[in-house]
Amino acid sequence: MIELGIRDCGLHPRDFWDLTLRELALIIEGRNADRMLFWDVARTLGVWILSPHTKKRLKPKDLIRFPTEVVRPSTWEEFQQAIERSNGK
Repeated sequence: MIELGIRDCGLHPRDFWDLTLRELALIIEGRNADRMLFWDVARTLGVWILSPHTKKRLKPKDLIRFPTEVVRPSTWEEFQQAIERSNGK
């Protein structure tokens, strides 16, 4: 646990030991939110860079999908259509 506080959050050991578990959880949550924001900006820039070079209308989710973004399972009909498209029918 101290490795998480020192390595990932940049806390001094003395500061780490002065925190409650709730405070540490909030710091970690904030760091994770910062990282997600960084990746969201990166994938948005990627869409802006690629958009002039493709006919498909891209969305940031098309480049990088976050674990928090739920993917809807395809229906049987969608699955069959995908197979037909891949076979060239």
